[in-house]
Amino acid sequence: MQMHQEHFVAVQNAMLLLDTPERRVMYKSGKFPNSHRVVDLNMFYRWDLWFVAMDRILSKQFHNELYAYTDDDLIYEDLKEIIPDL
Repeated sequence: MQMHQEHFVAVQNAMLLLDTPERRVMYKSGKFPNSHRVVDLNMFYRWDLWFVAMDRILSKQFHNELYAYTDDDLIYEDLKEIIPDL
């Protein structure tokens, strides 16, 4: 785990709310914007959930706290722990 425990738990809770069976089917079947441009579906899916979680559930302050000590590469390592492959 790259994030601090409290950040990891908050991200996990937010993303698991968004990781629904319906959304998984939609992505697996390519029924989402710009699907024809996706190279790595699992990575795209995880980052899409991340951006929705940051926009709708978590705060700008949370985002700033997290990026004060980590970066996208390290965050993605944690996203792979939170969201299983499609």
